[in-house]
Amino acid sequence: MSALTDSVGKNGANLKQDVMRVQRLLRTAGFDPGQNDGFCDDQTIAAIRKFQKGFLDEPDGLVNIEGPTWQRLAEAQLQAVDEERR
Repeated sequence: MSALTDSVGKNGANLKQDVMRVQRLLRTAGFDPGQNDGFCDDQTIAAIRKFQKGFLDEPDGLVNIEGPTWQRLAEAQLQAVDEERR
């Protein structure tokens, strides 16, 4: 999977292609970020926070390059691909 170009979420750079990538991954992981439109709105940030609640003590609504949220989203994507192959 390709990496992020920059951060996504609350106070992130929110480049359209990165936001779309995160939105797709959140949806794959079972979290609804709203439309996959590349705009980081309140619904996308809320979905990031809900996803982060599973592994962060203080969800911040931000996906950093190579940070823990990005790593978990990548793992969720790999698991989804593995399940599809079964």
